[in-house]
Amino acid sequence: ASDVYKRQGTVSPPVDAARAATMALREAGAELVVGVTHLDARQDQALLEALGADGPDLLLGGHDHVAQTAEVGGRHVYKAGADAISAWVVPMRVGPAGVTTGEA
Repeated sequence: ASDVYKRQGTVSPPVDAARAATMALREAGAELVVGVTHLDARQDQALLEALGADGPDLLLGGHDHVAQTAEVGGRHVYKAGADAISAWVVPMRVGPAGVTTGEA
């Protein structure tokens, strides 16, 4: 890790960080957890695959410079394009069936 990260604390692998943050948010009463990443699309998808129900309900990310979406086990990844040229609006609903998402 760079000196900046060493000064500010420890750096955890993305799966470990997402698991811990999701657990803490759910224990605090969160019904919906949205992760914001700067990983590439394959890493985001692998994160959701590794965590399943223990992970966030949705990932919003950058890094790839191409707008794209993916679904992993009923959870979605939305990646915006580069340089603030595009953005996603993601309608979400928390109901008896859990969290559902759909493209606007």
